[in-house]
Parts: sequence; structure tokens; C-alpha cells
Amino acid sequence: MHAHVPVPAHRAAAHRPRYDRFRSVRNRIRLHSVARLALSLALLAAIAAPALAQQPGGDIFGTSDQTVGNGFRAFVKYMRAGLFLLGFVFLGLAAINKGADKPWGGKVAAGLGCWGFAGIGSLLYSFSQGEDVDLDTDLGS
Repeated sequence: MHAHVPVPAHRAAAHRPRYDRFRSVRNRIRLHSVARLALSLALLAAIAAPALAQQPGGDIFGTSDQTVGNGFRAFVKYMRAGLFLLGFVFLGLAAINKGADKPWGGKVAAGLGCWGFAGIGSLLYSFSQGEDVDLDTDLGS
């Protein structure tokens, strides 16, 4: 058995961390203050920038009245492509989860949902282009 040897008070105090708790609290307070200041300046810049961009008698959508429609068509076009690709991603994840004996049904449902919404987006894009969408039930026979 080892005997307990008392440590002199001056040696024990030298190994004890002093004010470390208070130093970290002070640093957190400083960081919080800097973050608040940065957020306030960013908010001020975001609010002031649109006000400076306004011109008397100017158009909101630019020189053409087709800007909003073209923007919507481009948004639908890219989102349907993204959803279609995301369907493959979800089905790939479902296959990986199936092989690893993890739950996979939700990912299959998400993949099929992405493909369904991509189909709806394709339909909306066709309508926005003024094209007819034929419902053809003749499967080549």
C-alpha cells in the first residue's frame, strides 16, 4: 500500500489552472458581441442596398414585360431536371440501405416522389411553352 504524502500548498496552487473558467466566459462574451455587431451591419447593408437601387420611374422587372415569365420557365426547367436527378440519388441510397439491412422504404418513396414532381414540372414547362401535351395510351401496339 502506498502512503498518502501531503503536497505542500505552494506546489498544489502552481498546478491548479487559475481563472480558466473566467477566461473562456470572457472570450464567449466577446465573440457574442462581435457576432451581434457583424449581424447588425449585414442587416443594415441588406436593407440599405435595395433602397439605393430604386430609380424614379424605373421598371421593377427591367425593360421587358416577359422577364417574370422567362424567369419562371427557367426555374421550372432547372428544378424538374434537379428533381429527376435527385430521384436517382434517393433510389441509389435506398439500394445501399437495402444491402446494409437498414430501412430503405422511405428513400424509395422519396425517389418516386421526386420523379412524380419532375413529371409535373415537365408538364408545367410544356404548358408554359404553349405546347400541347398529348395523353397517348397507345404503347406502340
